[in-house]
Amino acid sequence: MSAALRALEELLGTPAVPGDATYFGKAERYGPADPDLIDGRGPDLTDMP
Repeated sequence: MSAALRALEELLGTPAVPGDATYFGKAERYGPADPDLIDGRGPDLTDMP
């Protein structure tokens, strides 16, 4: 994924802009950001349908 984003940046001549954070996580420049830890654990997604 990182290589594809870098190739698109080069092709388009503009840097990639990460979107807004979602329920599942947030993006950094070339991949997912580390989740916020709560009491040493990642996000609790057990309430999903």
